[in-house]
Amino acid sequence: MKVSDEPGTSRRLARHIGRALTPLGKGRLRSSWRPRAGGALIPPGKMPGSMAGQRPAATTWEGQHLAGVSYSFDTQPLVGERPVLARTALQTIEWRDLVALTPLEKIWELGLGLPWLILSLWCYARGWWWAGLACSFYVFLTGLRQSHNAQHYSLGLPRRIQDCVLFALSMLMLASMHAVQVTHLHHHRHCLEDEDGEGATARLPWWRALLAGPLFYTRLHVSAWRLGSRRKRVWIATELTAIAFVIAFSFCFAACTALRWHVTAMLAGECLTGFFAVWTVHHGCEAHEPGRTQRGRWLILVSYSMFFHAEHHLFPAVPTAHLAEVARRLDAAVPQIRQRAVISLGGGISHHTTAVVKL
Repeated sequence: MKVSDEPGTSRRLARHIGRALTPLGKGRLRSSWRPRAGGALIPPGKMPGSMAGQRPAATTWEGQHLAGVSYSFDTQPLVGERPVLARTALQTIEWRDLVALTPLEKIWELGLGLPWLILSLWCYARGWWWAGLACSFYVFLTGLRQSHNAQHYSLGLPRRIQDCVLFALSMLMLASMHAVQVTHLHHHRHCLEDEDGEGATARLPWWRALLAGPLFYTRLHVSAWRLGSRRKRVWIATELTAIAFVIAFSFCFAACTALRWHVTAMLAGECLTGFFAVWTVHHGCEAHEPGRTQRGRWLILVSYSMFFHAEHHLFPAVPTAHLAEVARRLDAAVPQIRQRAVISLGGGISHHTTAVVKL
């Protein structure tokens, strides 16, 4: 629903956000919030005079996640807590200028995976399965990026069109992207809490995260059906029906070997999503930490900027295309954010365990 300008809206919004973002109990952070103009949050008693009486900008409550809001925090850690990021550090970072995409960027984002898809099918048709699999990897990776942006409605297009993008990607990648949207927004609200089904993989050892891949794929759809609204369930059911048709057509009716290779590669990718899209960016993190990030020009290039995960959790309204600039601004304001890397530049997966940010 849209946040209106009615009396009491700010108070109700603060109450919703307090429940969604404030962890309770021993060993957790204690804080309370009020919305400020633009959607960010500031603690009670510290609202600038120029903001007094202002209502928050129009914001969308999408399921159980406040989409399009940047979170600023003034948290006081309990005794024994590891260091957290101060509110003042985040408030120095400008991000609203990074939300909009230019027309050229929109076209680029929508067409990211098309060259890889064409190349993969061409390689499969010629019997070069090894090259086809390498291209299918990037079909899946670019599909994850496109889907991720559409899930947050940050492609700069009308929502109906972005829903259609999710439907098309569902048929391409063979998982309901509206189901992924439901569980992903739930993950943002309950990041690494016990009820965070998407983030549960991050609490496993790496080898168990790999083995649990098929189970992750199944549980994601079951959880999304349980959490989703009626509208989301309609999308999920439609996408699953279309996926079943694509699989049946490729193996039972089509005589196209390339299509069968593509379907097999996408199903394998879905079974590895829990490891590559969740475990790598959240392992070793505590509840309400935004996750890991990455630096290094070549790593960012080959990963299509998908490892800027801490930046995404801190500024979820910013599209992936602009997260590199968010990272640059974060490095200037909070250089310790780089301590939690997905891949250590010294080699191997980073296991750094010092918390630098908590939501």
